Amino acid sequence: MAVRENLGPTIRNASIEDQSGTVGLSEDGMVNQVVANKDEPPEESISVLTGSQLQDLIKEEALSLAEQVEQLGGELKDLKLDFEALVGTVTNQARLIKNLQNQDEKLGQTVLLRCQKIIRYINNRPDHKASLETLKGVIEIDNAKMSQTIVALHKGWSGRFVTRRIQGNEHKKELVQVKW
Repeated sequence: MAVRENLGPTIRNASIEDQSGTVGLSEDGMVNQVVANKDEPPEESISVLTGSQLQDLIKEEALSLAEQVEQLGGELKDLKLDFEALVGTVTNQARLIKNLQNQDEKLGQTVLLRCQKIIRYINNRPDHKASLETLKGVIEIDNAKMSQTIVALHKGWSGRFVTRRIQGNEHKKELVQVKW
């Protein structure tokens, strides 16, 4: 890009040339823009602006850009708030997941201890069986916890215990050790 200018106390003649054409300031204060485009006829490629028109155009664009910057700043603040909220949510969810994992581990240990108590109790009985009502009383738990314990006992000691209905009383069940 080449710049040519004649400077005195004010700018009298100046022009800037590049691949797209020439912009010049004449002695009477008019801004001339000549776009060199081989596809367009010469009369369509010239536009003339006065210095005040150019200043007004620049002011309008500067105000427009300032408004856009202000708007983007507001959007950035909103995004920061959203990001902070998401970080808080993720942190809270991670804490809840960790608590649930710890709870599952504690529950698993508790169920394992109950299973071990049942096994010891049944091993000490001569017939190697006990009703579920008796076992609930021995380890002092309710029906829901007893169900969890029996399920864990069948999974952990597969094939070693059988749950069946007591003969003569179809409403009660017993846990029988089949292999000892």
